[in-house]
Amino acid sequence: MSLVLAFDTATHVATVALVDGGRALAERTTRSYRVLADADAMLTRIGAAPEDITALVVGTGPGSFTGTRLGLALARGFALARGVGVAGVSTLDALAAGAREAGLEGGLPVVDARRREVFVLGPDGEPLAAAPGELDLEPGTVCVGSGAIRYRDVLEAGVDVVVVASPTALHHEHATAALNAGAHVLCEKPFTLTAAQAWDLVAIAEQAQRHLLVSFGWNFTPMIERAKALIDIGDVEQISVTMSSQTRELLSDTGAYPDASPDTVPESRTWTDPAVSGGGYGQAQLSHALALALALTGARVRGAFALMSSLGARVELHDALALSLDGGGVASVGGASSFTGADGNKIGEIKKVFGTSLFRSTYEIDSTAGAVTAQEKNVIVALFRRLVGFIPYIGDFADWLPIPYHFDFVRDGEVIGTHSRRIGKFRDTYDIDMTGDSERALDRRLVLAIAVGMDALQAR
Repeated sequence: MSLVLAFDTATHVATVALVDGGRALAERTTRSYRVLADADAMLTRIGAAPEDITALVVGTGPGSFTGTRLGLALARGFALARGVGVAGVSTLDALAAGAREAGLEGGLPVVDARRREVFVLGPDGEPLAAAPGELDLEPGTVCVGSGAIRYRDVLEAGVDVVVVASPTALHHEHATAALNAGAHVLCEKPFTLTAAQAWDLVAIAEQAQRHLLVSFGWNFTPMIERAKALIDIGDVEQISVTMSSQTRELLSDTGAYPDASPDTVPESRTWTDPAVSGGGYGQAQLSHALALALALTGARVRGAFALMSSLGARVELHDALALSLDGGGVASVGGASSFTGADGNKIGEIKKVFGTSLFRSTYEIDSTAGAVTAQEKNVIVALFRRLVGFIPYIGDFADWLPIPYHFDFVRDGEVIGTHSRRIGKFRDTYDIDMTGDSERALDRRLVLAIAVGMDALQAR
């Protein structure tokens, strides 16, 4: 048996095949470092041995520099060790031949070149690098290769505009791909993780001659356009921006955005993981007010100094910025994430269940965590306390008797917390233990309100 071992490691998906007389006896897609192991497995499967390999064919790129170098070194080492001949084949030529073999005459090989480019065959048949958006494709052109896979949606659809609304950490990558594919881009705020990424996108957009916008929609409403015209007085000397919004639970990872639809609750890490969000209140909320102030005044920032407070959260909850402006002006910008309920909206409700409470006090709590029940732990103790209350004279001092006052917070049949009164204290003292609610699903402010509310509702 006289076999040819052919492999190509120039792209992120390596290929390896055993060929006999132009017929592939075995082939696999693999990773670069597994080429020899897979070749050995295929030899075993077809009943052959390494000694049956009489020639090598290796892909010479273009593609990944490291991958191509690995493949060439592997071919050279194998050839020297076994004393067999080696032939190099362009990865683009191999893809084009494979397309013809599959009946795709005229298939265009496109290999991912990284750095926002792809490798294709030029008019002279030589490889060249180009941005995907620069490819002049005729309708119906079939593209093959790693570059065709990576930019498939854009190459197929001929997209004119791309809206980038992915997590902030992905904005630079996604906006870059869209711009290089020839699309205009509308990017959700926060724009990017770093200023360097932001300016890089500006440069890419200018080079590609495409529009790049950040979605601060308020800046373009008729009201703001009118306000801008009214205050167009030239250089601004001083700007003050103050903002507060109900995002404390969201940014501290103790709750959700108060106005979020139950069907579209934001994934918490896109707000609370700095590697994904880039920051907290400044990126998530304060950017709205700052963008509006700059749009109204036409001011541009030259430098910034910032103080931030996280209070134990992974991202900052409060911001204080001092800005220097073009023209010599200054600006002070402050932002704070307030608790839900800061403007009077209800965060929950507690009500007594009177039928059940005849034997032991029971309360229903409605909150964003769902229905939670607070009920006296022991029905015998609860009945005894009630009976003591009816005994003449003694009932007037029942609260001073060492009778346990113990409630359990129960959700879906599981105790998530306890509430108990300390005995023998001159002042009412309670212990609240919510360790069973490790995810802090039940708002702690509501827990404290319940403790006070139950004391009053117990008619004490």
